[in-house]
Amino acid sequence: MTDEPLPAIVPLFPLSGVLLLPRSPLPLHIFEQRYRAMTRDALEGNGYIAMAQPAVGVAVADPQNPPVYSVACLGKIIASEELDDGRYNIVLRGVIRLRIEQELTMKDGYRRIEADYSEFKDDLQPVEADIERDHLLRLLKAYLERRNLKANWEDAAEASNEALVNALAAACPFDPQEKQALLEAETVADRAALLEALCQMDTGNSGPAALH
Repeated sequence: MTDEPLPAIVPLFPLSGVLLLPRSPLPLHIFEQRYRAMTRDALEGNGYIAMAQPAVGVAVADPQNPPVYSVACLGKIIASEELDDGRYNIVLRGVIRLRIEQELTMKDGYRRIEADYSEFKDDLQPVEADIERDHLLRLLKAYLERRNLKANWEDAAEASNEALVNALAAACPFDPQEKQALLEAETVADRAALLEALCQMDTGNSGPAALH
């Protein structure tokens, strides 16, 4: 994606149920003061922010700063809009997964980490994953019907295998633990297989919603 060096120290944005994956876009609305500061610093610096899932089933001493899973994803701000009241609308594009080596001292209320990318260098190159695309889409349609959800099938038909799998992993309302498992899947093909398994295990629930 880029020839610039990956940052050793990165702002950390923990957000439950929100999944960022390499080469995938993630729109975010930034309203908390500490994350406004984080976004401002990122925009004035190299533009990088790491997205992480708060860990499930772990004792939480500080609800404002819960423990997070050790694998996160580095994103780069590719679009931003500062609103009149200081909030931001931004779009992150996933770059590479990372392992959190350690947390550093907070800055202006937001968390920072030391990142290790060595396990995930393959993320920097796009792949045309070998997946059973039609089978995955059939399972997904059934999953969405059970949950009264909708999807843009025209966009799905035009997406590459990698883009399709990553978009589905991010958009489907899986549990945080399941989102983390999708993030940590070794390859896109592994992620697709896990998506299929999650769709097959799902029993559905009621309530109208839509996937865009």
